[in-house]
Amino acid sequence: RSANALALMETAIMKNTLDGVRRGLDNGISPDDLLPHYPSTALGMAAQEGNFDIVRLLLDRGANVNQTFGQHNATALSQACQTARSAVVRLLIESRADIHFSGHSCLENIIETSGEMNEHLIPARSMQEINDERTAIAKLLLGPQLRISLGTSTRASLESQLSLDGDF
Repeated sequence: RSANALALMETAIMKNTLDGVRRGLDNGISPDDLLPHYPSTALGMAAQEGNFDIVRLLLDRGANVNQTFGQHNATALSQACQTARSAVVRLLIESRADIHFSGHSCLENIIETSGEMNEHLIPARSMQEINDERTAIAKLLLGPQLRISLGTSTRASLESQLSLDGDF
């Protein structure tokens, strides 16, 4: 795969251009290839950007939902949690994403990133929107489908940082 073709795929994901991503896949780029300028796979980058339709396309085209990348062994799910993308988190979990990555659960990732957010990760979103997304992710992960068990300190951190109603 040429570096140029991968760079075009990366640009299409950054610009949320579904047709550009589809063209790259049709021309032989694997959804599991590492991107040249971004330490991620196409799925990881699309998940971080919150590009729901691109994430769905990549999954439909066979992307490995649990592939790790980067020095911290990130996954698409960890990227979506880090940037508070609840719809993408739900889609990845429905696609059998492992909720544990690099020794951290998705919930722990939410807690770790719930303080000051790096603006390049979550552009043009208010802290209220971000906190609403984090709350939705926590409720999804703690709901009847998954019932992730929490330690006391993790539960206390979630309760203090998010608007959880105690029904978890």
